[in-house]
Amino acid sequence: MDTIDKLPKRVLKQLPRQLNYLMNSCENFDEGQHEESVRIAVTLRTLFHDTKKSTSLLKLLGIKNDIKIASTCRPTKVVKQHQYFAHDPLTYLDEKKKMKPILATKEEAWFIPVIDWWEKYAIVILVPGVCVSRKAIVLAAANRDGGTHVGEYTDEYEYLDQGFWQSGNSWYNEHQFILLRQLAFEVINSPDIRNLSDYCKKIS
Repeated sequence: MDTIDKLPKRVLKQLPRQLNYLMNSCENFDEGQHEESVRIAVTLRTLFHDTKKSTSLLKLLGIKNDIKIASTCRPTKVVKQHQYFAHDPLTYLDEKKKMKPILATKEEAWFIPVIDWWEKYAIVILVPGVCVSRKAIVLAAANRDGGTHVGEYTDEYEYLDQGFWQSGNSWYNEHQFILLRQLAFEVINSPDIRNLSDYCKKIS
């Protein structure tokens, strides 16, 4: 925490602010505004994504390599294909056959390093060999689906947006929105993130 104590207040106040953005977006989503997931993607990009020209908030705070994020799916390595994937689905069909994020319906969670959570483990296997990470979904929503820019969808994002058949012969599109809601749930319910946010709020 010594490094964090030396940061400007303008930086310290950002983590509580970003978590508040996430919680507000989740509330709107749960009220039926599923397109609010694109705003979730923008916030997640702010927290986690580093480029040559921009630095993630967690890296600015100096803790990106030290904290762990909750994963509501068990991360599993497929040694043969040298791929990683999420062992459990992050969505389910409710009693009305509507697609929903699992949220806390499954009590167990795995706490994994940021880099693993963000890009190493895929959360969707569209077809054999096509695995999609949290990072891929977040960046496509933020950069191509109107979060900050509008552009051509990636093939994976297009597939999620157009939808696919599920049990009961029902068609579900915009599957990425449901997944993004679950990712927000994971971040909000990560003790390392919550504790750090409380500390930043205390000293800012």
